Amino acid sequence: MSSRVRRSIFEAGVASFAERGFAETSIPALAEASGIDVAEAVACFPTREALAMALYARLADDLEELVPALPEGTVAERWAAAMRGKLDLLVPHRRALRALSSKAIDPDHRIGVLGRRAEVVRSRVSGVFRAVVDGATDAPRTGRTELARGLYGLHLAVILRWTQLSGEDDGPARDLVGVLQTGIATGRPLLSLPGAGAVLARVDALFADMLRTSQGTDLDTTAQTILQRIFARRRLAEPGPADATSPGETALHLARIRLALDAGEPVHLVLPAFPAKSPNPRKTLGPLPDLAEVLALENLQALCHEIREAWPPGARVSIASDGHVFADLVEVPDADVTAYNDAIARIIAVRGLTDLSLFGMRDVMDHDDFHTARTELLGAYSLPLDRVRERAAASPHHRRMADGIHRFLTEDAQGLHPDWSKTRCRKEAKPRAYEVVQRSDAWGRLVATCFPDALRLSIHPQPRVSEKIGIHLLDTDDVWLTPWHGVARVEREHTRLVKRYQAEEAGAVPVGEGWSAHFADPP
Repeated sequence: MSSRVRRSIFEAGVASFAERGFAETSIPALAEASGIDVAEAVACFPTREALAMALYARLADDLEELVPALPEGTVAERWAAAMRGKLDLLVPHRRALRALSSKAIDPDHRIGVLGRRAEVVRSRVSGVFRAVVDGATDAPRTGRTELARGLYGLHLAVILRWTQLSGEDDGPARDLVGVLQTGIATGRPLLSLPGAGAVLARVDALFADMLRTSQGTDLDTTAQTILQRIFARRRLAEPGPADATSPGETALHLARIRLALDAGEPVHLVLPAFPAKSPNPRKTLGPLPDLAEVLALENLQALCHEIREAWPPGARVSIASDGHVFADLVEVPDADVTAYNDAIARIIAVRGLTDLSLFGMRDVMDHDDFHTARTELLGAYSLPLDRVRERAAASPHHRRMADGIHRFLTEDAQGLHPDWSKTRCRKEAKPRAYEVVQRSDAWGRLVATCFPDALRLSIHPQPRVSEKIGIHLLDTDDVWLTPWHGVARVEREHTRLVKRYQAEEAGAVPVGEGWSAHFADPP
């Protein structure tokens, strides 16, 4: 119930900031207007200040999502692209943010963006600018941390200018981005001159105190260790060792880990996954979980144990099942999704996977009418389809994602409609692939609203620098294959995830029933 309450109060609260202002927004009043128990609402958002911080965190989430799509180019070009994206993100919340602006610029106020309460959000946004620097074609060999903090300071100048604009015209703020881009491009070569390091250090001193939430403590070392244990399981979209990391790769994640460590709590991971079995009989054994799911869930539990070795409170994983989000698009009945989800919940309980929990659309929407729930999800959290297509055309990362989904849908159409030609299957699947991406992104934003402090995992391969960490659930030769699109093949030496027809072609035979069902090589 708390996830549903959090979503409802957050959405109503942001609307209240815009319509009534900060001072007139009341959590009890929002609860009463929404038909929610006041005690439950206050448990999620004790104060209006907590609600404002949630909005800041939401904007940080959205900014982090832009990182994989930043263009190749210089520091100046990538910084300007990030800033234009940031201004685009602010537009839908223009009235709410302006209602907060007088308090937000006061470092002593409880919603001050430079105050203590906003340290984690500042650290996360600073991580975006570290990624800007590390991915640039002219990234300096030294002084990257200081340069990233300087770029963060320029970002603050642009946002301050934006808050002072009246009406709907963002032109002056965008013009300032252009001016600063020119300045960064002009000044970048100077970083190679003798003495530049000392100057950069002086500039850095202006911003370091408000960005650094810790300074070489034991908890910093622990956070790095935890992240490396997660990274050891990374599913990367690019070739190279999964455990080789740069500061730019870790910058987007360490703040969330440190938040848990500072509170003495388990590290919280959230993973959109385990939607439903593919309906393609060439891929799977049927509509319910089998050994592939059991082993994948046990691997997630094993990751929590590995984290506990470095951090005694351990970790917990919220599995955000997204089957009902796009069941109609992947030709799976909602009843099959529900049965699959219920079986996953039973596996977690029966196998004693105590660090795992399941979360789905039934837990966050106010009803079980999944068609209506999907409509509400799209209305509140999705990008327009045209924007999804434009993004895929412009960004290699988003193009890979759309192509991967298109491939899945084409394969499933071939299995479900054997009378269709391959060309027809591919053609029919193309528009649905963009809709799946649109809904998946919307679900991700809703999940981030419900779990704002959780580290974000993905079952899809991700770039090295991304707001999500792609992880392997089972050994497989296909970086896109998941347990719900395949079967477990138990070989003599180990277990591998494959598609059903691949197991059959290799001579493996089906063994067991229910959760133990899998393919095994003949003795």
